[in-house]
Amino acid sequence: MESGFPFAKIITPELYVGYTENGKIQDMSKVFDNAYRTPLSIVVLDDIERLIEFVNIGPRFSNPIL
Repeated sequence: MESGFPFAKIITPELYVGYTENGKIQDMSKVFDNAYRTPLSIVVLDDIERLIEFVNIGPRFSNPIL
């Protein structure tokens, strides 16, 4: 947040506890759409493995979120 960017957002898995897969997709899309409208922006995806629901057995993950 101290970067001085007009738009800075951190996306973490904790923000999406209780969200459906479609809810996560809609919210993340909204963040990226807002970042696109700002000439200088930064979006940090924290713990991307948990965001895409990656499971080491298989490997399996959520294709729509990815």
